[in-house]
Amino acid sequence: MPYMMVQLLFSLAGLPSDIVGEVPYKSDAETVLGILGGQVGFHCAGASALMPEVKAAKLRVLAIATPERWDELPDAPTAREGGFAGLEKIVGWSALHGPPGLPAPIVSKWTEVMTKLASDSGWIAGKCSFDGIPSARSPTETDRFALEQFTLYETLGKQIGTTK
Repeated sequence: MPYMMVQLLFSLAGLPSDIVGEVPYKSDAETVLGILGGQVGFHCAGASALMPEVKAAKLRVLAIATPERWDELPDAPTAREGGFAGLEKIVGWSALHGPPGLPAPIVSKWTEVMTKLASDSGWIAGKCSFDGIPSARSPTETDRFALEQFTLYETLGKQIGTTK
């Protein structure tokens, strides 16, 4: 996902997808070491992986990809503020899915449970602690969102040659 965010940024900026090469690391922690050691020029990652170095002023956040500034990094501008609102499309997400033809009463019950969960302070705090933006969508909204995400990644994959 971080590499796809870089590719989306290049696309939004009108830059060729091969302007930089990917340096694959096993983890964000290893990538941070690569940045600190000068082997990597920049990285897109969830904030939690970078916060210790950001708070120690070893790394600088250039932008965050959320619609609004984040309380943990109040001085970090949003991508939207920098003219790249499209970066908000790349988000980590999860969804509850079931088999085709799942009976409507079961779908309704899960929708009710997820709606209640979305207002639970413990769940919200947990999502935020892992860089999540807590939300719950209806089944129709979830389907639309998942299709948008699939289309976005398929398009980016074609741009960089990983998908036909």
